[in-house]
Amino acid sequence: MSYLPPAPGQDPNTRLRPPSRNLWLVGGATVASVAIVLTTILVITHLTAGGTDDVAGGGESGPDDAQSEDTSESGSGSGESAGFSEETCAAFDLTVFEETFGSAHDPAADYTAASSGEGYSSLSCEFATEDADEVSVYAYGWQDSETPASALEVSREGFEDSPDFAVTDLVGFGDAGYRTVYESTYSVQVEYHFVRGALEVKASTSVPKEDLSAEDAAAILTDISEQTVPLLEDHV
Repeated sequence: MSYLPPAPGQDPNTRLRPPSRNLWLVGGATVASVAIVLTTILVITHLTAGGTDDVAGGGESGPDDAQSEDTSESGSGSGESAGFSEETCAAFDLTVFEETFGSAHDPAADYTAASSGEGYSSLSCEFATEDADEVSVYAYGWQDSETPASALEVSREGFEDSPDFAVTDLVGFGDAGYRTVYESTYSVQVEYHFVRGALEVKASTSVPKEDLSAEDAAAILTDISEQTVPLLEDHV
């Protein structure tokens, strides 16, 4: 696989030196008495706390007593959007991703993240196969449509100024968009970047040149992008 300081502890060398043997003998009885009192207090406190826990847990369990178990799986293809939250990543159908790479989706290797603030939300879904192939989709919800449109224009100009990237228009996903292709010795990296109203989306993947082409990568990104818009446009 994206627009996106304790109080020091006491130095053991500064500890007070132990009292002399005579002082221990003189104060032995006092120390023993204090230890007994402290031990008694601790035992009473422990028993009291334990008794409180027993009482609290002795009744019937309510709906808030048991911890809920999250059985959702990233990229399970549920098709249900949860807005700008990690649960939405589980809504993506990764069939095209798996079929293109010829490897099954590995949910344990996925990375998901989400955040929301005043006038801005973001979602990151990074999916991986058992062979470590990856596809990423990043979505941003803005307060207005002007901000993402301006960001896209600046980003595109940056890629167009670089001779290493081939930039073409991306049609059919939103109000404006572009596609970049970057070829290295062994792989081809493709990225989609588009905006639809206040929604901004970036999706990318990299494929091995000896097995797949830029169009194979584009097929994955087209599928992911087509799913992203309906999943999130109602939550912008």
